[in-house]
Amino acid sequence: MTRTKTLLALSVGIVLLATPAWADFRIERRLALEPGGMFTLDSDVGAVTLTGDSTSGATVTVTSRRDDFDELFDLQFEEAPGRVTVTVKRRGSRLRGFWSGDWFDDNTHFVIHVPSQTAVSLNTSGGSIEASRLTGRLGLHTSGGSLRVEGVDGNVDGSTSGGSIRMRDVGGDVVARSSGGSIDILGVRGSLKATTSGGGIDIETVSGELYAST
Repeated sequence: MTRTKTLLALSVGIVLLATPAWADFRIERRLALEPGGMFTLDSDVGAVTLTGDSTSGATVTVTSRRDDFDELFDLQFEEAPGRVTVTVKRRGSRLRGFWSGDWFDDNTHFVIHVPSQTAVSLNTSGGSIEASRLTGRLGLHTSGGSLRVEGVDGNVDGSTSGGSIRMRDVGGDVVARSSGGSIDILGVRGSLKATTSGGGIDIETVSGELYAST
């Protein structure tokens, strides 16, 4: 092995040793939700990936690199007829989390599967949001990441304070707002309002009225 390859191997080894396992904390819940219902996530932390591919029921998997995640956050899973609500709130003062650096933890991830015919509301303070393959209205808000939407047959209202927005194949009216990134839209079968304070706007194929501002 050459000296360059040896140094590379040593560097990779050091990185692997310094990186904690992804699933230091992991919890999975199966919740009752029939097609035509409502799913809501309201979280103080984490990135979100939601897919409409379940015939019945909602599955929520939460993973974090923090092994003390359940000590820092309260997780609540609520089931009601036609509705599922998941709430993740930080314990103690938000200012305490800010000064300790926990507020910026981006190592938490929600993987969610719901029936395709579901109205969805996703709100997170700590990461990006991806949503796809849904029939129903979709609301997304994040204070710390990008928004990605694809294959949604319904109205979409998306906003981010810290990233870009990308939407593809939306069969309804769209509102896309960003305070810190670009907006890229393709294939909206309805009206579109796209505004950003921090990037460019690229739009193709909008059937209804269009308003764009940067």
